[in-house]
Amino acid sequence: MLLNQPSAPRPRKIAVLGAGVQGLAAACLLKLQGHKVTIFSKSSPKSPQSDPYYTSPRAGASWQSYASAADLRLRNFDEITFRSMWKLSEHPNNAAGIMRTIAYQYYEAKPENFETPWFCESGLTPNYRVLEKGELPRGVEFGYVFDTVLINPPKFLNWLLERFEALDGEVVLEEIMNLSDLYNRDADVDIVVNCSGYGAKSLGGVSDATVEPGRGQTILVHAPQVKKTISIDIRDLTGERLVTYIIPRDDGSVILGGTYQLGNNDINPDPKTAEGIMERCVEICPDLREANGNLPKILKHDVGLRPVRADGIRLEPEIRGSEKFESNNSED
Repeated sequence: MLLNQPSAPRPRKIAVLGAGVQGLAAACLLKLQGHKVTIFSKSSPKSPQSDPYYTSPRAGASWQSYASAADLRLRNFDEITFRSMWKLSEHPNNAAGIMRTIAYQYYEAKPENFETPWFCESGLTPNYRVLEKGELPRGVEFGYVFDTVLINPPKFLNWLLERFEALDGEVVLEEIMNLSDLYNRDADVDIVVNCSGYGAKSLGGVSDATVEPGRGQTILVHAPQVKKTISIDIRDLTGERLVTYIIPRDDGSVILGGTYQLGNNDINPDPKTAEGIMERCVEICPDLREANGNLPKILKHDVGLRPVRADGIRLEPEIRGSEKFESNNSED
């Protein structure tokens, strides 16, 4: 990713729809292959708050694969991403906003038939080990650690954009309602790469009914003393899964999460939900508290809508007459 790529056999004129992490990364790679690339998006890393549906800047974000051991396709995607991010974490002055740290995965009860995650078993993520009882926080029965990478999404997105523009890529800030509009405005366009995320549900020419929002509510706090990332599988008294994670960033801020509410497209933070997030996170990571024992300073409440597909990631070319669309509608 973003390393020197071999030149393409024949340069193409390509329109990339979307300026999230997928769109910007794809556009950079295509430019490195010698193509003429234009990004079309109503959102930009330069003004992320102007579009409440712009999901990428609202991500955590940490690397952890949710691919099963048998899903070789998704494992391959995840491995390529990890190796690329690991390499980018060596960037001088951490310009890309990516850092290495220890990941702690906790469980209230040890999962039945637990198997070592494939990425730990294979040695992809270094320093995997199962935690001793004395290392587990209260209420946690089982856990393990491994090394991973964490991403500061706003910083990473701006780095990608700067990289793309330095390669003479063009960005057009415009809302596109139908994929065909990109061909209608420029007959010379050879390929459209669709990285519209949740927008694929309503985008004309796609209208992917299998896409739904996975609402994620978070709190951004100031806690530079927290250096490790933690996630835990928690169930409330009704059996509902409570997504809980702590993800530090390179600027001293920490993302506390969260929720994973399928089908919920409410972009407004819920105060009661925020209270629950803070309570759960401080419980599993007391280091979040300030030296005087107070809760960490809240910088921002936020909500992002993850693009979730019932059939998983869609990454495939689609030919329509002489028009070629490459669909890249990802499940979070």
